[in-house]
Amino acid sequence: MPFETVCAKFQICAKYNRWSRSEQLAFLSASLTGEAGQVLWDCDASITSSLGKLTQLLKSRFGGTARADKFRMELQSRIRQPEETLKKEHQDIR
Repeated sequence: MPFETVCAKFQICAKYNRWSRSEQLAFLSASLTGEAGQVLWDCDASITSSLGKLTQLLKSRFGGTARADKFRMELQSRIRQPEETLKKEHQDIR
């Protein structure tokens, strides 16, 4: 799911539940999984203890521009496998 969608849903939940900024940080941090969760281990506490800084870091790593660059690099390095049909290759790329 795109970062922008996750962020919008999180903001809706935060508003609905009337979370304070510290509650938002706690819920956001607890909900991160996979590569996004790894950010908590990779970054210094000055970033992971600030809602604004953590959100900005996640946006820079997983936002639209970062995803587009990642997908562009993956597509450029994509090689059709020996027995792979064009249809299968097309499905994989999509």
